[in-house]
Amino acid sequence: MSDQVSTPEEEKAAMKIQASFRGFKARKEVEKMKIEDSSRKVNGHKEDSFGSDDPQLSEAATKIQASFRGHKVRKDLKAQNDSNEVANKDETAE
Repeated sequence: MSDQVSTPEEEKAAMKIQASFRGFKARKEVEKMKIEDSSRKVNGHKEDSFGSDDPQLSEAATKIQASFRGHKVRKDLKAQNDSNEVANKDETAE
């Protein structure tokens, strides 16, 4: 500890330096938070945190995936059946 007595000008300067540094740290922290927030966005929407260890959410995700896969298979089969019908019509027309 120093036995020096500081002048009012020195105290004012020290307070100014400390306030400037605190402002710098706060701005840096806000920028860090903005970067973290923007990294959680996907396609312009915020991505909610999804805990894969949550059984209810995992079950819901599985049902959604199964529904989509079923939809895709039915769509592909319909397209295949439609192309087969066109091919059959072409064969009978000859």
